[in-house]
Amino acid sequence: MQSAVASYSARWFEKSDRDEILKCYVGAAGRTIDIEDWNWQYVKNPAGRGLTPMVVAEEIKTREVVGFLLSTPWDLRRKDEVFHATIGSDAYVRSEHRNRGVYNKMVEFLLSNAGEALGDVRYSFYNERLKGRSRNSTEGFETSVSLFFPNPKKVANLIFQNKLAKFFAPFIYRSKRPSLSRDEEETLQIRRGDLDLISKLYKEWAETAGCLHTHRNLKYLRWRFHEDPKGHNDFLLASIDGEEVGYFVLNKGENFGQDSLKTTIISDYIILKNDPDVFQRCVSRILSDQSDSDVLMARTFATRPYQERLMRLGFMDSTFFPLNLWIKSGFMGIRIYDHRLDDAKSRDAWYLTQSDCF
Repeated sequence: MQSAVASYSARWFEKSDRDEILKCYVGAAGRTIDIEDWNWQYVKNPAGRGLTPMVVAEEIKTREVVGFLLSTPWDLRRKDEVFHATIGSDAYVRSEHRNRGVYNKMVEFLLSNAGEALGDVRYSFYNERLKGRSRNSTEGFETSVSLFFPNPKKVANLIFQNKLAKFFAPFIYRSKRPSLSRDEEETLQIRRGDLDLISKLYKEWAETAGCLHTHRNLKYLRWRFHEDPKGHNDFLLASIDGEEVGYFVLNKGENFGQDSLKTTIISDYIILKNDPDVFQRCVSRILSDQSDSDVLMARTFATRPYQERLMRLGFMDSTFFPLNLWIKSGFMGIRIYDHRLDDAKSRDAWYLTQSDCF
């Protein structure tokens, strides 16, 4: 008897497949891809190098497309070295063909045939369910998101339903965050900036940054934060005593997941000298200025000192109760092809913000 997986074949993506993918794809939390999103992420991406490996699965009998595996080209940097990477950014199998080995069929085809097109390192962000089933990576670590709730009762009503809200609200209420002293208030200035100034600060930081991070050259910054069809970004420059110390990019969203929560995402940030005290002071000010948001979100899971400072400010990590009942565990899977990146198996080797996680 023929096995289920033998009923499918995998091949390289062809341009004629695009419309079928756009029509059938539904991702996490109901996410879809339209033509504008597609062109931005896969066609206009400044890290593109010709062939970006994308795989399509077909049912052999009908030649019907039943799934696909997409990759986003990416450039990483560490000090003066730049590395080419691919992010396993989107995968989908039609519901009636799931649990038949289609996803791993596509992964096996990709890893066996892509060669140098996979770059120096390939990584993916996926949930706990895929962690144990995917063959996409050989190494990896748990990821998380940090959330701050100015109004815990409202959030509890929405995410835990009214009957349970009174029970859960105290668990997502955090004690009042440490306030800035008068001197800290007077010496810290946060003002609007632009991409040219952000690029200048990044260049200064990157010269000595020993962590593996997204190469934020000006071309990338324009693509990521100006050209993103869903981007509504504010660029903030931070200075202390008149000296610039870093930048933040805030993204305003109407919803968090499927819930009607007005969300502010700390999408990107760089602090010169990687000073956790400065990071905490800046985020404290940002919290004060974003009091109309229901949720403030940041990712600092790869920079532990920053993550600790968020906890001090009243953020909660998504791996803790009760948020772990609401938000699925995340995982970053890694497959290394360049021995210079062997240390990338460790979380501490990376610098990752929300804008890096596709």
